[in-house]
Amino acid sequence: MGFIIGDHISPNLNDIVYWDGTKWALRQLAGAPIQPTWDDTVIFGPAACPLAWTDLDIGVGKCMAYLRVERAIIAAPLIIEWRKDGETVDDTCDGALNHVGISTNKELCYMLVITDDAGLIEWQANVGHAVTITRLAYWKSPSMPDTELYSGACPAIGWYDLNCGAPNSLVILRVKSTEVPISFVDVAFAKRDEPNTTVNDQMRGAAFAHNVQDGFQGYIAQLTDDEGYMKWYSFIPGRNVTIELACIVPGYQKIDLEIFNGAGAAAWAALQEVALGGRCFAMLYVEDTDGGVACAKFFRENGIALDMDIAEIGVSACIVNPVNAFSYVLVPFDVTSTVEWKDILNHNCIIKAVGLLR
Repeated sequence: MGFIIGDHISPNLNDIVYWDGTKWALRQLAGAPIQPTWDDTVIFGPAACPLAWTDLDIGVGKCMAYLRVERAIIAAPLIIEWRKDGETVDDTCDGALNHVGISTNKELCYMLVITDDAGLIEWQANVGHAVTITRLAYWKSPSMPDTELYSGACPAIGWYDLNCGAPNSLVILRVKSTEVPISFVDVAFAKRDEPNTTVNDQMRGAAFAHNVQDGFQGYIAQLTDDEGYMKWYSFIPGRNVTIELACIVPGYQKIDLEIFNGAGAAAWAALQEVALGGRCFAMLYVEDTDGGVACAKFFRENGIALDMDIAEIGVSACIVNPVNAFSYVLVPFDVTSTVEWKDILNHNCIIKAVGLLR
């Protein structure tokens, strides 16, 4: 890492200089920062979803990519599963990045995926609905170490530090259940410095792996701190789980900015925060301050006149319960620092931006 002497700053290649509120400081990254390339390119369809595992070329080589999936209004749900090409493990979970869907009579969902070295994923669906998949953005050639971070029985109920060895990064983790048949694993992940501790095993979002069945897997996304840590929550002690570091994207912008505090709207509404500084992907912390029943919140690009609702949650929606419980979503803000969102039960909630990728 570089150094600071008085007003003289000497960063290394993988350092970021930032103002910590009182002085200039350095943050060390897990590698050179990787910015998203925004390109809004159709990579599939309109064509029928495959009913068995099938290769899909994301089109830019080895990458992490953010995808939009669209279909016509159909009176049936569509569930899509994906995995990195070459993997042999199914997902069989109903709350993770790799298990997403479009609800009955709805048109839209989003996927965050990671590819193999050739830029391929595998995917399949429960029905052969015609869809169009658009690559909104991608992060080129991230590190994909596939290293084991934890393997064994889930500890007592509570939060535990998890060392990812990747400072100041967005990381994708692979959660595998090795529990006996018919059982499952529920685990949640949060920023290490998040003081809120309220979670529930029925919640969903970008950082929850819910109902991961024996022998299967789910992916999650979360941010690490300056030391490369996040934290994870064990819901069911004694059940066997393996957590692997699947992908590292170094160099997010640290932020802790409340962008909404009030009652959500059941209809789509603009959520704008000019302090975000224009186009970016934002990791949002979403806390429900009403609670009582599970409440789903959905986010989509500004100006996209397509509807989404409860199916399988994925990266851009969450279910939060009970009162003061929280979840995370990773969503695209446009050049005006705007995204659209809805809250199906009009619950009061707090939304904070906790990390930006741009």
